Amino acid sequence: MIFFKRSAAAALTLTMALTACSASTNSGANRVNVVLTTLTPGASGPIDKVRWGVLSSEPTSFDPVKVDAAGTATVLSNLCEGLMQVQPDFSVEPNIAESYKWADPKTLVISLRPGVTFWNGDPVTPDDVAYSLKRNMDPANEPINAADYAKIKNVVASGKSQVTVTFTEHDSQFLDAIAALAGAIVSKSFAESAGADFGTPKAGIMCTGPFKLTSWKTGEPIKISVNKSYWNKALTPKAKSVDFLYLDEARLVTAIQSGEVDGAYEIPVSAVPALRRLSEGNVYFGPSTKFLVLGGLSPRGISAKPEVRRALDLVLDKQAFVNSTLFGIGQPLKTFIPPYMFAGSPERRTYEKAYEDLGSDKQDVETARRLVKDAGAAGQKVRIATTAGNQVQLQLVTLLQAAAKEIGLNVEIAQLSDTEILNLFFDAKAREQYDFQVVEGYYNVPTIPSMASSIVLPHSYANMIGYDNPEATKDLKEAMSAQSPQKAADLFVSAQKAYHEDRPLIPIANPYQRLYMSKRIGGVPAGEYTNLPWAAFIGATE
Repeated sequence: MIFFKRSAAAALTLTMALTACSASTNSGANRVNVVLTTLTPGASGPIDKVRWGVLSSEPTSFDPVKVDAAGTATVLSNLCEGLMQVQPDFSVEPNIAESYKWADPKTLVISLRPGVTFWNGDPVTPDDVAYSLKRNMDPANEPINAADYAKIKNVVASGKSQVTVTFTEHDSQFLDAIAALAGAIVSKSFAESAGADFGTPKAGIMCTGPFKLTSWKTGEPIKISVNKSYWNKALTPKAKSVDFLYLDEARLVTAIQSGEVDGAYEIPVSAVPALRRLSEGNVYFGPSTKFLVLGGLSPRGISAKPEVRRALDLVLDKQAFVNSTLFGIGQPLKTFIPPYMFAGSPERRTYEKAYEDLGSDKQDVETARRLVKDAGAAGQKVRIATTAGNQVQLQLVTLLQAAAKEIGLNVEIAQLSDTEILNLFFDAKAREQYDFQVVEGYYNVPTIPSMASSIVLPHSYANMIGYDNPEATKDLKEAMSAQSPQKAADLFVSAQKAYHEDRPLIPIANPYQRLYMSKRIGGVPAGEYTNLPWAAFIGATE
């Protein structure tokens, strides 16, 4: 699933090694020294309460099948967990599932881990698992992850501790897909009893995670507390409770500076220099699957011309943008799938080499000018929609506007409200007056062929320009059905080579994760956090 930005298993032990690497950037007036960290320094002591800031509006639902925002997942990832789980290094491991096997290409048999219970003490049964997965297949639930279940025929309890999933064809992506909240397991009896109130403040939820939901009232902090019967003793929380405060950018920065909150992910780029000067805390940077891209909005007109899309990609000095606007906290992108997507894959080297082989991401004004001329687009207007008040997007398009003049394109900037931007994803008529929009988001699981398919395949929800490349379509479809992970990787690489020249999305940058923590706590993942119980890592440093 791709999340667009709007306004653990036994392997997850607290003794995991801290991994870090230096990120080299060119000089810039505001550039910071960036060191990427997977896990922040460990914390050994217990702590009573942690207050955490969330840069988001308040959740409207905690029903896992409806969650479509990082701000909600920040809390829910600590409450609900699935058969599989994403790790801090972005690999995927069994979780509530003890093991699995493919009985044949269309039959997946999952054995459940013994001793896993819901917060109320009820054991997790095969019926609970089958019910939870099938909720994503019921249109009445309005599931946002229905595409991950498109190849499933049925899910049944097939034994005392066993679930069998049958498919219409082999699905090489399914086990990774359900490592996200798309695979969260909930109590069948609780959900059926709650009915339409399930996942709302009125009824709440019932899951298996290391924390349980304690208090959820509109306009007040959301409170979670430790689940003392949590099955994974390696991840027993050291924090007794965590309060979540949902804040806008200005309020979040103020809350950090005043000590009102102990930590926050997604701290604003513009606030990083000031927050790094605070003696009471530290700013960490983590590898991420975030992306900043330009997306075409029409199957007709200038955004449908691959030469123009390539020209816009080549004319921008991406490194200068990263240095000046992101303060060096990120890297230029060659394509729309960030390299960290490959980090935990056994086929990592195959994916990495293919990314390297895409060539340079450097600015090339002369080639861009020739492409515009070849497309017959010289002198034409290009309207780009951005989110009003988003300074990163505005600075990006302002830089692009100046650069585009050199190649004969006249960029106009349209600043739209959050509601208007969201409407562009769903309303073709609303898109008619714009050519491109700036899109920010992140990939929440490493289902690489599936992520590319959502953008490249004809009629996919993120393919708004009507892009159609038969060779790429064939390879991506075969990759999603390949029984061998290496075969799936090879097919993806072939597809990427086919579509990359056309730039179905115009890649700009891969922003890194930005995390602030007061010095009284430590231990949490600095990068991936929306699909693992990151708060279970928190501990006191003193």
